[in-house]
Amino acid sequence: MKFFFIFLTLFGIVLSAVCQIPHTVSGNVYSANEPLKFASISLIGTKHGTITDSLGGYKISVILPGTYRIKASAVGYLPLIKPVIIADSQLVDMDFYLMPDGKSLNEVVITGTLKEVSRLESPVAVEVYS
Repeated sequence: MKFFFIFLTLFGIVLSAVCQIPHTVSGNVYSANEPLKFASISLIGTKHGTITDSLGGYKISVILPGTYRIKASAVGYLPLIKPVIIADSQLVDMDFYLMPDGKSLNEVVITGTLKEVSRLESPVAVEVYS
């Protein structure tokens, strides 16, 4: 009887450890066959997400298997959403190819005029070095 309880306890510990093995989704994000750094990757409907590294690579660890939608987006590019099915103990490799957004802003030009103001009347701190 004592052996049965020890076996049952060890079986429960092993089973809980196996169930907690994270499943991984990884890949790269490209634009015009060049790696896209600092793009945002997220699993829609969850708190899981990441940002691509300097080589365009990403890696997300998902706790539970299931069907998800992954969104890749970056400033100046159209977002892309792909479905993914994560099975037990599976590593999924998924690449994204983002297209530039033609509606994004071009450069921003800031202009100003210079009006002579004394140091005491200036709204910002002014220091003079000579």
